[in-house]
Amino acid sequence: MSESIRTGSVLRPGCYAGIWQGRDGRLIFEIKDSLPPLVSARSSDGENFLSEKSARFIPAPDPNASIAQRRLDVLEVELGSPGHGTTLRLMFAVKNTDARPGQSMWLHVPEGAPTSAIVMHLEPGPSFLEAVLGKWDDAVEELEAQEGGWLRPYCTYTRAE
Repeated sequence: MSESIRTGSVLRPGCYAGIWQGRDGRLIFEIKDSLPPLVSARSSDGENFLSEKSARFIPAPDPNASIAQRRLDVLEVELGSPGHGTTLRLMFAVKNTDARPGQSMWLHVPEGAPTSAIVMHLEPGPSFLEAVLGKWDDAVEELEAQEGGWLRPYCTYTRAE
C-alpha cells in the first residue's frame, strides 16, 4: 500500500486506505489506495452491499473550521445513478482528547497521525429524488432502502488490524 492518496495537487496519508470495521461489528468497508480510490462495503457475514465504486477525494477546505463538513477530509461515493442517486461521504477524523464543552469532539487528521487514531464517520447524502419529492415520498423511501438502507444504524469505524 502506498503512503499517499493524490487527487490533483492534493496529497493525503494513505492511512485512509484499508479495511474499516464498524464499532457495532455489522459493516466492513474496504478502501483501495488507487487513483481514484475504490470503496466497497459488505456485512460482517459477507453479504456484498457495495461493489468497488470510485470515490472522489475532497480535502478539508478549512481544517480548523467549526463545521465538520469543512474541517474533515472526505471520500465521496455515488451509491446509485451518478448525479441522481444517494451519495455516501466517508469522513475521517481524530478524537479531540482535550475537548471542552462547545469544542469539536473530532478534529482534522494531521500529517503523520497513527492509523490507530483515525476514525471514519459516514454521512449519507440525499438523492435527487429526495430533493425534488421530499424525504417521505414512497419513491424516495424505496430508492433509499435499495441504495443505502444497509447504512443504518449509524456507528463509527476504525481500521481493522
